[in-house]
Amino acid sequence: MTRISAVLLAATCLAPPAALAAEPAGPSATLAALMMPREAWSAGVDQIAKGVQQGLESPHPGAKVQYPSDFAARVRAEVEASLPYDTLLAMHAKEIAATFTEAEIAQLVEFQRSPLGQKARTAMPAMQQRVATQVQAHVDGKMPGILDRLSKLAKFPEGAKKPTSHAMPPAPAKAPAPAKAPAPAQAPAPAKAAAPAQAPAAATPATPAK
Repeated sequence: MTRISAVLLAATCLAPPAALAAEPAGPSATLAALMMPREAWSAGVDQIAKGVQQGLESPHPGAKVQYPSDFAARVRAEVEASLPYDTLLAMHAKEIAATFTEAEIAQLVEFQRSPLGQKARTAMPAMQQRVATQVQAHVDGKMPGILDRLSKLAKFPEGAKKPTSHAMPPAPAKAPAPAKAPAPAQAPAPAKAAAPAQAPAAATPATPAK
């Protein structure tokens, strides 16, 4: 539920402008509807549903799982029911009313309806995605060094075989890579490889114990 609401929030808070059939009553609800139109909420639900479906249909590499022919529609319905549009709209309207005065809300509504406000809702998501991509690449480039420096802080029992500085980082370094892939099924593969790599380090102290 937390993941679903977070993704829907990200998909709708800065959503492109869309025509609304009828604005809800109240300034705060009007602002909430302008900031997150129903079309954007629906797109967010679709995105989550596809991820859920892919994860269920491919629990692990090589698995053969069969679901009903209308499985996609059922997944979509479950995700949508977990956070209906009206519920999400009411949540935002409540927080807007608690955060801003009526005069401030009126100004924000005016801005959201202005050409600049519409451009902001249209351009900001793509801009934020570009920044997120750059941040990911920046952090990934520094991660091997971070893991190497932090692994050197580990203390081992006397007599235990200490892994070399080059042997320890590769296991955790593989974990961030699958996170870039949108498919949930690809994440477990590196995790299985990392587990055996760390097993010898834990088993070594048992030899001197004789």
